[in-house]
Amino acid sequence: MKASKSFNDDIVNVRPLPPVKKPITLKTALKAFGLFCTFTGSGLLGYKLFVALPSYNGPTRDLQNKPIVITQPCSKISRELVYNLAKQGAHLILADDHWDRYMIECRRLELDSMISIRRFTASLLTDYSQLDTVIIQSPSCISNIISGKRCLTHDGFEKELGINYFAAYLLSRLLINRLNENNGRLILVVDTKSANIDQENVMNPSEPSQITIPLDNINWDNDINYTPKNAYRRAQWFLLMFADELARRNSSIQGNKASILVTNPIVTRGLNPEMDEKYLNTEGILKLIYMLIDACPRLISRKGSNTSLFCTTVDSSIIDSINDQSIVHCAPIYQDLRLLISSKHIDQTIENRRYASELLWRLSEKWTRLDTHPNPLPLPNRPLIKNNNNNSKLLDGKVETVSTIHA
Repeated sequence: MKASKSFNDDIVNVRPLPPVKKPITLKTALKAFGLFCTFTGSGLLGYKLFVALPSYNGPTRDLQNKPIVITQPCSKISRELVYNLAKQGAHLILADDHWDRYMIECRRLELDSMISIRRFTASLLTDYSQLDTVIIQSPSCISNIISGKRCLTHDGFEKELGINYFAAYLLSRLLINRLNENNGRLILVVDTKSANIDQENVMNPSEPSQITIPLDNINWDNDINYTPKNAYRRAQWFLLMFADELARRNSSIQGNKASILVTNPIVTRGLNPEMDEKYLNTEGILKLIYMLIDACPRLISRKGSNTSLFCTTVDSSIIDSINDQSIVHCAPIYQDLRLLISSKHIDQTIENRRYASELLWRLSEKWTRLDTHPNPLPLPNRPLIKNNNNNSKLLDGKVETVSTIHA
């Protein structure tokens, strides 16, 4: 019995043999290396197409110690812009409502207050006899934050219209003369896609070339038609029309004059402009691969400051080459480090658009008090605001009625 029990215990306690390690063959090594290269290459390609932003490597101008003004510098997409300009030795003047965040010069600027804009401009023009570049970034455009409900600025403007358009209008008008004196650059960051959508919405269906400004409800006093998205789109459309009108008026100046540039922060392409020229005459499979690589990033649009950085640093000869008589009717629009083709050709609606731009210019001039106070100082009095069920209208006797705009 003992022998039988010992025999059974030996059967139960049998330990499995350790697995035999197969030797690594050349075929196995090549397969592992191939998988590694495939996954690594796919990851690098995906990073290049969908994460990394295209950069400009062409001729640039010297920015050492040149004053450059940037609004909304604390936004996420502005970090790359500020970092690269600081690395090139530019004297950065950051305009923001949180001025204590920086160790470089930063001045307080509240875009929802015309008085704050005038004070900022007055101190800036006093301290700096030269300005090289002013970059005005539309707050809602670069932050993707839009007001949830209708509210007013300190001056009675609808908030989206006030901070995105009227603030940029007043700031540009007050600084343009100093920029003209030094052949500087005024860069306006605009969401051109939203601007075009709003322009199409106001076109007359029977006459597609007819563009009209909704003068009766320009400040969204009629809450029935108000939505935050519509207010944002209108602000972007007005900002684009203002850039065109400012570029047209500035082109008639003799002597020194600033370059008026519009940049769209949307990035939809993964290749640099130099790649376009390199593969322009490419045929066959290489051209197909190039088209595929360039089309993939369009599936995921993103925002970045690389185009604004390009317009700030690019050599003047490249900017001046496009500021000719063929496009004096509008400001050149840049996106993906390129000049958009649509801005090179005269559109059939140019005459109607010009009339609308001139009308908007005169209206904005009255609403921002530039008609009576063309200089930053002295400060104009705030307009009287009538509030009635969240409706408002400027009651200073200048823009209370539509007919006074044409005066």
